[in-house]
Amino acid sequence: MAQERNAGERPVLNPALRLMREAVPKPVTGRSPTEAQVHIERLDRQRETLSTTIAAIRATPPRLHAGRLHLRARMYDDSLAPTYLPRGIFGAKTHTHIVAPIRDGYLIEATLEGLDALSNEIADSDAVDARVAISRIQEIQSQTTTSVFHGRDANILWDRAIVGDAGSLFTVWLPPFVNVAARDSVIAELASMEREGAIQSVFATVSMTRGSGQDTAILHVSRQAESASLAQVAREYRTKRVAKLTLVVASADALTQLAASGASYRIDPVVPLRAQMFPQGSDPDRPIPQEDWHPVVAVVDGGMTARSYESMEAWRAPSLVSDVDANTIQGNRVSSLAIHGYAWNSHLRLPELVCRIGTVQAIAKDGRGHESRERFLSYLREVVKAHASECKVWNMSFNEPTFPGDEEMVSDLGHGIRSIAREYGILPVVSVGNIAERGHGRICPPGDCEASLTVGGRVAMDDVPDAHCPVCVVGPGPDGMLKPDLSWFSTLRAVGGTPATGSSFATPLVASLAAHAFQALKNPTPDLV
Repeated sequence: MAQERNAGERPVLNPALRLMREAVPKPVTGRSPTEAQVHIERLDRQRETLSTTIAAIRATPPRLHAGRLHLRARMYDDSLAPTYLPRGIFGAKTHTHIVAPIRDGYLIEATLEGLDALSNEIADSDAVDARVAISRIQEIQSQTTTSVFHGRDANILWDRAIVGDAGSLFTVWLPPFVNVAARDSVIAELASMEREGAIQSVFATVSMTRGSGQDTAILHVSRQAESASLAQVAREYRTKRVAKLTLVVASADALTQLAASGASYRIDPVVPLRAQMFPQGSDPDRPIPQEDWHPVVAVVDGGMTARSYESMEAWRAPSLVSDVDANTIQGNRVSSLAIHGYAWNSHLRLPELVCRIGTVQAIAKDGRGHESRERFLSYLREVVKAHASECKVWNMSFNEPTFPGDEEMVSDLGHGIRSIAREYGILPVVSVGNIAERGHGRICPPGDCEASLTVGGRVAMDDVPDAHCPVCVVGPGPDGMLKPDLSWFSTLRAVGGTPATGSSFATPLVASLAAHAFQALKNPTPDLV
């Protein structure tokens, strides 16, 4: 119910920053290439190198779809500006098409026959725009198994994935062919592999119904037939040119076969969602007086079972993870910090903020009942849809484990949460992640979510934040993403009493502050907050 503001509280009528209109993307207007842009010192060398590479790809091409393949054109570091988009050699003349920018360059669609024209153009063309492009491209590669795995070893990826009854789970991104016949060929290839038993498609839908009372909320999970899943992805792929699906891959050999089939652009293992747990210390007064109640923070975690906080629960979503499997220790800690973290940590300089919470029980204990990434995202979308109008801040103190090589790409989980956040206008507040024994020490998904506030950790010097917490990972994120956005105390007391350390515990401090910012601002938006 609506609460009256305390005396003296007023909305901020003139915020320092206000978004005055919707952002409208506009293409970069580039000028025609000039002679001054030709890198003379490496032109001749690159003519020979690139034309030889294209000829070699022509002689031993990778798996084709409708006679088409993808090339990766990697630019020199001094040539990544849009001004150097290599239209001089990729276009109608060489039967090629620049599909999209990728890390360090561009993805190119080509026909097998067009490779001869491309090789000749590189070797002989005297046009200014062609010579600029040739001197600015460092290398051209075909789409190989190595590039599909983004340099990661297939056996290591296999060992990381969640194991199911019929194999291991992987997210497969379909190649973004411009040509419709090539997309049809990709779907046909996947269907063939499914018939052979090398892969099985998996699809889960999550819906919720609510009765008149909170206790009548019911979670429905249905699994469609495998053929229906592939058929649905096929329709999206034919229409939008991009699509992904979750597959059960039967064996490590089948994983390699899938990567070599040309039916995937990127393959990621589906790994467990794990709350960032660390070793576990005065207990504030509870229950909290009703007049102190304030905005709601949704806590997506292991759920809350602490009865002393029942009055602070604004709503509870149907659980994705059972009470037996749920990581309730972590969920209780994070929930208590979101409600009144300052009261548990009176030795630290923290604002005296009180929040109610919405409970989303979705994270399991390590080794217990992990859900697939796709099912988790489907569930999260339904919960957000049900509560987005009443709750704008969503605390997510969980992370996927990461490994060397993963830091170059925005994660599937980060992409999925970004999509949900933008669609429903919420602000995810996400933990950056913690150092793992074999991790690379960089941001852990979904801390790479572009639409989130990502929170790192700081150690305390007396009662104020000081140096970086050595337990928490650091930025930057994929493609130079400037993450984390904020950092705060990461060693905190919470319900249960003993201190715990991790970015998971800094995150609800920021989430509660964000919720109060929404309440205090006039016409707030997630980006403004």
